[in-house]
Amino acid sequence: MNIPAPNSDWGTIAQYALSFSGYTYVGGGPVELDLLWDKVCLDVENATVDELRACLFLIQRAARFCDVEGNDSDLEEARGLIELIRTKS
Repeated sequence: MNIPAPNSDWGTIAQYALSFSGYTYVGGGPVELDLLWDKVCLDVENATVDELRACLFLIQRAARFCDVEGNDSDLEEARGLIELIRTKS
């Protein structure tokens, strides 16, 4: 799947986020994804594309779980990750 455009809407971003299984990548569930999130946040510039995609997956899953899909904060954070993914791809 192609990396979404910088101004993509939440639906497009969510579809892209779900095209990569963060659970499979970390070999676990939400706890393991949270640990990866903490690691990536400390050194985002050195994160791999797969780490960034797993974090994007986490944003989508958390937003869905909390029933706040597409709010401004999640959209801004997701777009930032997408730009990093684009830069590193």
